[in-house]
Amino acid sequence: MGLIDINDPAKRRRLDPPTDVDAYPPQLPRRPQLHPPAPAGPRSSLHPQLHPNLQATPSPSPVWEELPAGPRYQTLCVLGRGSFGTVCKATEVRSRKTVAIKTVALNGAGREMEVLRRLSGSPNVVSLLGIFEGVDPEARTLNFVLEYVEDTLGRIIKHHRQQGTEMDFHYVRVYMYQLLRGLASLHREGVVHRDIKPANLLVDPATYCLKVCDFGTAKWVNTSEVGQAYVCSRFYRAPELILSTRDQNTSVDMWAAGCVLGEMLLHQPLFAGKDGIDQLFKIFEILGTPNTQQLVQMNPFYDAGVVFTQVPPLKWSKVLRARWSAQAEELLVMTLQYDPKQRPQPLEAMATDFFAELRKNPPKTRVASELFNFSEQEMSNCPAELVRKLMPEKRISSLPGF
Repeated sequence: MGLIDINDPAKRRRLDPPTDVDAYPPQLPRRPQLHPPAPAGPRSSLHPQLHPNLQATPSPSPVWEELPAGPRYQTLCVLGRGSFGTVCKATEVRSRKTVAIKTVALNGAGREMEVLRRLSGSPNVVSLLGIFEGVDPEARTLNFVLEYVEDTLGRIIKHHRQQGTEMDFHYVRVYMYQLLRGLASLHREGVVHRDIKPANLLVDPATYCLKVCDFGTAKWVNTSEVGQAYVCSRFYRAPELILSTRDQNTSVDMWAAGCVLGEMLLHQPLFAGKDGIDQLFKIFEILGTPNTQQLVQMNPFYDAGVVFTQVPPLKWSKVLRARWSAQAEELLVMTLQYDPKQRPQPLEAMATDFFAELRKNPPKTRVASELFNFSEQEMSNCPAELVRKLMPEKRISSLPGF
């Protein structure tokens, strides 16, 4: 029988910001430029080779008809690189429209392609504009042309942390509401994202519109595919994933959404573990040690021989300090439950009192008109009582049957 003691001071989580919090991502003296100029010199081998003939400086009066047929894009800079691909900012040379192009290995890109096609046009999900193969026959790459959104929620949170300012509760509600609606779009199509985190949430700074992106680790629900235990970035990884469950469903996204909410309030990860085991300890220190029934709910094959030291849960008012509110605590308690089956569906979370202010006084922003503009598809399987909670009173009377 193994005994793991998390009362060790080295294992206890400090509620003050950890000294290494700015190492994720690296701290800069000021808010970083989102799109730095393309580096001079030879292009990196990871930089997608889109159309080399268009990389030269264009003539003042280009003759479009002389360009080769097919996709025509001019790369501007690299936005980011990850395990599953490289994302560049680019311009479509005919329309001069700015787009984002994600380049991935052709082998294994089929699922992400199908997910993007299925979700394109859904509320609060990045739109797929086109697909084309890379020009290098040896590299064997596939390029996804996506709508370009300027900022990310991760950068916004980092900016507030570095400036020592708090994100207004109004924007916390607006971003969280749209994240949940985006998850509703995914789950309605039977998609589990498995890597929800602030860096994968695009934000338009002009409209405050948020969109879920990066479906490299996404999977379909209720398929014979065996889920990998090592998915989702560590700080947002549901405890059942840490306990190596293979039954992964939409509940792992709801856990990650709760972690994102906590990070918007605190400007630091809610559970900032140094490795998988330490991540589990950080969760225990706030939520308390799960009982045997909860452990079995997380993983039916849990080894009962492993015993954890019992730690009582912390009060959310102590965790959130000045950022605490009863409504925020309600939503955090709902999403951050050990039993995956007890976590709410996205629409249920959107109907909580945390968003009552949005329904009572919709924000005077461009995104406001879309917050409650639900489609028939979104409302198709929604109980009447839930519809009443989701909609502002002024709009309920205009709905058929209400």
